Amino acid sequence: MYLLYLTLISCTFDDFIDLNTINSALGDFLRKDDYILKSDDELYIFFNDPNNEISVKMDEDNDLDISFIDNNNNILPNCLSRLVNITDFNLAKNNLTSLPSFFENYQSLLCLDLSKNRFNTIPKVIYSLTNLLALWLDHNLITAVCENFYKTKIQILSLNNNFLEYLPQTFQKCTHLPSLNLSNNTNIIRNSDADEDIQKDIDFWKKLPSSIQTLELENIRMKKIYEFVEMKNLILINIKSNMLKEVPMWFSECNELRIFNAVQNDLKEFPESLYKIKNLKKLYLNGNYGKSSIIFSKDVFTELLVLNIDSYTIDSFYIGGNNFNNFDLNRNHDQWSFLQTENIEYYNSYIKSDITSKPFGIMNSLKFLSVKISNEYILPDLLIFPNLDVLKISNDDDSELPIDLLLLDNLQQLTKLSELHLYNFNIYLLPDQTLNLHNLTYLYLDNCMLLRIPDEIKNMQNLKTVSLNNNLITEIDPNILLQKQHYPLYLLKNTITYFPPEINSNNFKSVIFLTYSKQMKIFGENTNEIGLLEVSYKKVSQIKFKSINSLNLEMDIKEIYEKVNKKIYKWKLDKILKIIDTTIGEHQKNYGQIEHEWNIIKNYITEKSIQESFNSYFQSLYNIKKRKSDGDINEKIIKVTNRIKDYTEVIFEKLISFEEHKKKNVIDIVFAIIHPSFTVCYDGQLEHFIYAYNFLSGNTSDNSIYSFIHNALATIKQGTLREITTSNTEEENVHIFSYWKNKLSHDLGIPNIIQAFALRPLNFFLRSKEYVIYQFFNVMNVEYTVSKLRNIINQNKKIMGLTALFLKKESKDLETFSNLVEHSEDIEYFIISAITDEGIIFLLDKMGLIERIET
Repeated sequence: MYLLYLTLISCTFDDFIDLNTINSALGDFLRKDDYILKSDDELYIFFNDPNNEISVKMDEDNDLDISFIDNNNNILPNCLSRLVNITDFNLAKNNLTSLPSFFENYQSLLCLDLSKNRFNTIPKVIYSLTNLLALWLDHNLITAVCENFYKTKIQILSLNNNFLEYLPQTFQKCTHLPSLNLSNNTNIIRNSDADEDIQKDIDFWKKLPSSIQTLELENIRMKKIYEFVEMKNLILINIKSNMLKEVPMWFSECNELRIFNAVQNDLKEFPESLYKIKNLKKLYLNGNYGKSSIIFSKDVFTELLVLNIDSYTIDSFYIGGNNFNNFDLNRNHDQWSFLQTENIEYYNSYIKSDITSKPFGIMNSLKFLSVKISNEYILPDLLIFPNLDVLKISNDDDSELPIDLLLLDNLQQLTKLSELHLYNFNIYLLPDQTLNLHNLTYLYLDNCMLLRIPDEIKNMQNLKTVSLNNNLITEIDPNILLQKQHYPLYLLKNTITYFPPEINSNNFKSVIFLTYSKQMKIFGENTNEIGLLEVSYKKVSQIKFKSINSLNLEMDIKEIYEKVNKKIYKWKLDKILKIIDTTIGEHQKNYGQIEHEWNIIKNYITEKSIQESFNSYFQSLYNIKKRKSDGDINEKIIKVTNRIKDYTEVIFEKLISFEEHKKKNVIDIVFAIIHPSFTVCYDGQLEHFIYAYNFLSGNTSDNSIYSFIHNALATIKQGTLREITTSNTEEENVHIFSYWKNKLSHDLGIPNIIQAFALRPLNFFLRSKEYVIYQFFNVMNVEYTVSKLRNIINQNKKIMGLTALFLKKESKDLETFSNLVEHSEDIEYFIISAITDEGIIFLLDKMGLIERIET
């Protein structure tokens, strides 16, 4: 018998919830004493097992949209056979290898999602669904498509991340198929010089229907697109992350093509075939490192809205009056700030132009511009970008480039500018042109030879951050800083020798970070250390350490925590350190390799060899991880791997108690829990093995909310650490975050990772272990975490329901429970809309994570 957690979504008719209509459609198996309901139009029905979930959506025509997702069941419940009127069925993230025969009755079905299951072929029952239009089979084990697939009416077919080796000869007959996704099938292209393999690659292209409008072939290890291909109906093509060296000329005949994505290939030259695509609107060529000339005339790219060429070096760039919306949509401009850990530039190209001719025309819609210039290139007149929101300009060499001739004459007219970044110029003193930039919120003038803190910042009332790092500033004028606005001021790597005591007055609101040395006088006394001075909120904190490489704590973590904590509730430190000791880290690649290893191993699983198979599985994972880390042996990986093995032994002992006919299904469930997206992350594996053990022990109901809170706290920890380990440049942010994830692994439970900026120098103050731990607990206090947890839980429908069940069970009586949730006063149903702060505190208290401070 299946005991289900049922979610009813969007079932509001005439301003009330029509339970009778839903119940009738579901076969009358709802009981009012079984469920708690949430909000006015989203219903949660809880049966005894909240780890199985069905969501039901009914439109105004009483058509049903069913989701039975993420349940890890390899057999569907028979109750679903009664839902013959469904139009959309979501069966993603289950353990399915086949579909039951009652699917033949789903003749109203239009869309079917079977992603992230264990199908090795397209289920035969699909061919009996005569009205099916969309089929998703992403992340399965499919190696081939049936010869008869062309007989279906399917218009959208997605086979992303499978193991396809070829397409059937009849596939070209799929003239009804406008949308096809074959991304991440790395075996479908041979990429060999052997005649046989070349012919197979040619056959692959010949088998693609010419009627295709949307074609996605991302990461299939493709080196060439053949000239004979004809796909004149293409609207979108995604060939990202391949090894293409050229784009064939037949693309110039694709007059309907709107989106062309060839990110991260090997296109050294700008493809000439793209010039003739008349209606192209979005062109993505970033990640192709080359040097080229690009000409934009009145007859070329006249409809272009998005252009991303951030890795090209452009030696000639001409725009004849075209209107571009954005040079890169990879990031929303609201996310641009000094806290960002990415180094993405919206228009990172060298521009050669003549100011007097103004060849760029007027580009009214451009919001972001990031440019590198050198002394032989001239920046175009900025008046052609009147609506700029973010402007980032850097000098690419060490020449003394006269910045005023290039930029500052027109800077004052960019009245909508909110962020200004100037790097590596000889400005010395900020000119008067900046006085009109009243909307400026972020000002970065790093490495600009500034002699003093600019007086002009007093007139910028909206500032949130000022960065003046690596300049020639020798003193701090308190009159500039004693003003109403409150923002951090970064003065790292200057030559400041005197710090005025007046800045410690009650009027001081800013936060200043600067490195200090033996030459600096603080309140009239010479310093004898090297480190960071942090000035904030009427206090001066001197963060000391004896040398740059010293990482010894001056205080124990518990002492630091107790010093920071002054709130009503505090963490039980031993528990909170333990619960954030394991974090699911950044996912890595090679999922396909790992899944391939498992597909080989599972064929040899017997009752006698099951533990050996697991050891082999772990060894294959370790080998992949070892290759990724250049052979370095990671002690934490070994430690966590051993813990995983301990869990597996207990799991297999539990398996022995199962009846023989059930044993194989349970083994499948255990291994399905190890999802490919977590298989390189050992911490993630550990979490899933713990869950597997709980599943086999029958403890899933009690442990689900614990597991979720565990992971949520780990996520909050990651965000907190990322927030406090930021520096003055995006590159250093990435590195410093990685550095402290490594150094505090034992103290704060942060796993080791490898980052691209591992060799970059560290900022002084973020090398103080005491400083980072202090700041960590100062930010991640109970009140802060409660707010974060509340938002996370209330945004997750299933988890909010699980939390409500936990609170109801622990609160013992309805009166106590009603104070922990936002709810209606409905007489017949107790309808929950959210978990309150009090509910989150109650939850953490019952889990033994916090305690009330005695006052």
